[in-house]
Amino acid sequence: MIYYELGYFEELDSLLDSCKHFISNDKIVTDSAKHIFSSFINMVQRMAELKSGNHKKDKEFILQTLKDETQKNNATNKIWILEKLAELEKQIAFIA
Repeated sequence: MIYYELGYFEELDSLLDSCKHFISNDKIVTDSAKHIFSSFINMVQRMAELKSGNHKKDKEFILQTLKDETQKNNATNKIWILEKLAELEKQIAFIA
């Protein structure tokens, strides 16, 4: 999360990729825990794409989709995700 906060998106991408591989290959982590952590990783990846400006599609739509998914999923660190989505929403509104 610190890489996201500091805008170190390449480092964040590398870390998230490592986490994905660890989670998918670990035999001890339960399937439900894998799903929860994978949801978090996917959310952070998509948020980083929006924040870094690397997303070509409709940013408002993607932001709303992320907010909806966060509300209905059991992602870990849900409060942090919602806070960062609110910040992104302000950033996107300011730019538009």
